[in-house]
Amino acid sequence: MKIMFAGKLKPSPHTAFNRRNIVQFAAYVGVILLIIYLANTGQGAGLFRMFRRLPHGDKIGHFMLFGILAFMANRALCFKTITVGRFKVLVDSIWVILFAAVEELSQHYIDTRSLDVYDFLADVAGVWVFARLSNKRV
Repeated sequence: MKIMFAGKLKPSPHTAFNRRNIVQFAAYVGVILLIIYLANTGQGAGLFRMFRRLPHGDKIGHFMLFGILAFMANRALCFKTITVGRFKVLVDSIWVILFAAVEELSQHYIDTRSLDVYDFLADVAGVWVFARLSNKRV
């Protein structure tokens, strides 16, 4: 869908790539990868200790980190959907869930980490909630 502005065609923010959104998404992916690196190497103990002091802080962190990642991915990459049965599903949310699954499963092989299905469920819940917030049409 195109929207007319002063006689020129301007893509709708829901259907066209927006360079600023893509840059913000890429920067946030960098933050996520840094957090994963710090956790995998046993660094950043002070940061992680702060979240562990909160009741369910680890799960809240997973919920927020992957939820925001899904929000930014969907926004940056044009809210692309596929239909699964009678449901519309945001494609980029599926990619974020797959990324979360691989990251969580990889923890089984890293001495400083522990595989936790509840962390993955918190990731999925965050993706679902933030995907709904990012696109009311889905």
